[in-house]
Amino acid sequence: VKKNYVGVDTRHFNPVIDGMQDAVNAPWGTAIASRIDGIVMCGKTGTVQNPRGKNHSVFIGFAPRDNPKIAIAVIVENAGYGGSYAAPIASYLTEKYLKDSITSPSRRAEVEWMKNQVVLPTPPKPKIKLKTTPADSAKKDSIEKKILPRPNNIKQTISTR
Repeated sequence: VKKNYVGVDTRHFNPVIDGMQDAVNAPWGTAIASRIDGIVMCGKTGTVQNPRGKNHSVFIGFAPRDNPKIAIAVIVENAGYGGSYAAPIASYLTEKYLKDSITSPSRRAEVEWMKNQVVLPTPPKPKIKLKTTPADSAKKDSIEKKILPRPNNIKQTISTR
């Protein structure tokens, strides 16, 4: 595995990781509802302002804290705060990946509830204009075919009007 290095002293990593762990696991964390029993997940919620509608929900994270097996980023358009939709979705995907299933009945119910949510606005109906064609249009659409030589002596058919 190729590792990439950044020019940041590693002593700064643990305070950042501690904060990411608290965001998911501490009682005051913005993603506390996304905590997974038996897995220490670290993450950061975010809210992206949207001048044309509801804000976007964002979450990035990894798990488990020590020796991570998964890194994840989730963006849910028009879903509000990061802890509302993106963080729970990330935690369900992480749990499914690491444990091979969603273990808690209450979390399985949350997954089902989440699947039924529609956070995107209903798109406007397209304006379709139907073209009317004259009755004699079949004569105009008749196609003449020509056979043209190709460099390798294989004949090719093209359509011309």
